[in-house]
Amino acid sequence: MAYLVNNNGECVTDLSVSVDAGETWIPFYQNAEPQRVVKSYNKFTLDPEYDGSAVIGGWPVLGSGSLTKSFNGLHGRVHFPLPTEVINKADVRIRVRYFEPGDAWWIAIDNIVVDDVTAPVGAVVVLDEKFEGGIPPSWKTTTSGANSWGTQPARDADGNFYRRFTFKDVDDNDVIQYVNIDLIREGASRIAAGTNITAEALLKLDNQSFTDFPDLVNTNPNEGKLDGRFIMSLAGGNYAIRSDSRELSEINELDTPSMNLTDATSVFLSFDSEALPYTPSTRYEVQISTNGGETFDQVFSYMRALLDLGESASFTRHHIELPQAAGKANVIVRFHAEGGDASARGFWVIDNVSVTANKSAASPIQVTAAPGLGGKVDLTWIGGQGPFALQKKVKLSDDWATVTTVGGRAASVNAEGATGFFRVIEGAAAR
Repeated sequence: MAYLVNNNGECVTDLSVSVDAGETWIPFYQNAEPQRVVKSYNKFTLDPEYDGSAVIGGWPVLGSGSLTKSFNGLHGRVHFPLPTEVINKADVRIRVRYFEPGDAWWIAIDNIVVDDVTAPVGAVVVLDEKFEGGIPPSWKTTTSGANSWGTQPARDADGNFYRRFTFKDVDDNDVIQYVNIDLIREGASRIAAGTNITAEALLKLDNQSFTDFPDLVNTNPNEGKLDGRFIMSLAGGNYAIRSDSRELSEINELDTPSMNLTDATSVFLSFDSEALPYTPSTRYEVQISTNGGETFDQVFSYMRALLDLGESASFTRHHIELPQAAGKANVIVRFHAEGGDASARGFWVIDNVSVTANKSAASPIQVTAAPGLGGKVDLTWIGGQGPFALQKKVKLSDDWATVTTVGGRAASVNAEGATGFFRVIEGAAAR
């Protein structure tokens, strides 16, 4: 699905289902284009009964990462859980509406599937990263220039935010203002600087908030509009971000740690993504390596054919199956960002990255012991998944002690006294 939101658009999108032949409709996804908030306030000043959010039951919540109500567009395969009202109904219909247009763009939908299968996720969590403490040391960042993946929006050489707006002051002079592309963080910095806004008003964005805090209209300095070129769905949280460089050929990459998936029968990648490419040179891709980073293959890309560059960011939780990773011992997922624009306005934000897997049922371990040379005991076993920890104790009342860790299925250990007890532990417990 590709839903391109105009950065200063005003229209509404509504995806709903009906269980009564179209008599009534239950929404499961709604969108208000960003400038509709300001349009609502402008109309409210003339008509105090008007509320532009009423048609969707209230505005989307900034920073909520909501997959049911948003200011952002959509890009890629989207999994919408349908309301429970559709279960066991004989006449279910789905409707897509795009209405009250104001300088709107488009929605493109294809390959619609309705089933009872949830988004593809494995039963075992292999990797789960929320970037709460920044980018972990076990993740690898590489760059061909001065920019890089990080946890704060990039700044220029003078310490200013890369995003820059020019607007007119009261004397019609051009004023340059540098802003944080995270809308909640930008609001917080303005509150700290004495601007008459509250954090509650920034999140609510309702008519009363605009009435009580007129400076809220100009929270974004782009001609007094709530503009879609900000981070909104993931705003205010912890995330990894690549802000576009001014170098059109710069490459920035973020790699997960290597993952051993030798016992996996299927592998899945999930992540939240808010992205705004700005120029034709920009590429945001997910790649995978099954040989420890020697080579990478593309598994997802923001398709330029379905994007109008420099409009509003798209936000989606992506679920991608990685069949090439199953059974491999050295798997790396890479977030590859390439290109930029002269004003460094684009960005790619990711969060809640998880790799999950389904694994084959482990066969039981069967151990065989035989006297060895030099007072040792030779142990061999079948079943289980390596690596293995060989443990022993002299008396049943003793604690188990790990003697050695091996990748194969054989080991020799010293025998102590007339009796001894041995066991083999597989997999994660052996690491």
